[in-house]
Amino acid sequence: MKHLLILISFLYVTSISAQINIGNNQTICLGDAAQLIASTSVQASTDSYQQTNIIYSPELVAGTPISLTDDDVQGPFPIGFSFQFYGNNYSDFYVGSNGWIGFSSGQPTSYSATPIPDSVSMFIPRNCIMLTWEDLNPSSGGQVIYQTIGNAPNRKMILTFDNVPYFGSATTAGPITSQVILYEGSNVIDNHVTDKPLHTNPSIQGIHNLSGTRATVVPGRNAVVWSTSNESVRYFPSGVTWFDVNTSQMIGVGDTINYSPTQSMRKR
Repeated sequence: MKHLLILISFLYVTSISAQINIGNNQTICLGDAAQLIASTSVQASTDSYQQTNIIYSPELVAGTPISLTDDDVQGPFPIGFSFQFYGNNYSDFYVGSNGWIGFSSGQPTSYSATPIPDSVSMFIPRNCIMLTWEDLNPSSGGQVIYQTIGNAPNRKMILTFDNVPYFGSATTAGPITSQVILYEGSNVIDNHVTDKPLHTNPSIQGIHNLSGTRATVVPGRNAVVWSTSNESVRYFPSGVTWFDVNTSQMIGVGDTINYSPTQSMRKR
């Protein structure tokens, strides 16, 4: 058995400090993983985000289906709680058929992927989360479905593009399955991509602010051709970073990490 000693300090990038409480010391077997959760009394600002890869762990696909045709936007739909995105609070969301979820009405419906941030193009949605911004057609197959689960103050809103095909009958690429999860309180965003087959069209995976002046994009996925499967990323406000106390190496980012320690660690 090996003891996991947690030494704690925390600093927001906005220079607001807060005490962290992650529970009691734990004893686990060597090689096992412990889940560590940071709980702060001050909410991190959503003016900016960081992005990291996380363990692939999507939620079950269930809930209320959304009917979408080609190049379509539907909404508003209830989030189920107040969610803050780029500094603004929202209780509803909209869904674009081409693989995004947003928080504003009047968004463009057609597909034309150019790099974000973009404050000029009439074809790029803003104030949105691009799961996999693609030329999709939900009316020809698959489903788009959402649900809110859990209890306050720890609810989650889950939206899934489940086996939704690309537009065009001539394409040989298979359908896309991708999911976004919004977390109450922390305002964290998870994006799980089960299958994103290679297609000749460029695609974007990232988040875009209301004015089109700021974006956080997964590296190598800003209006270029790419593919992936069984992969997950997280966007989280401000800078929550975990370090190993002996090596000073960063071992994770975000409010929650799974870690298999070989020595003591701290969070700062």
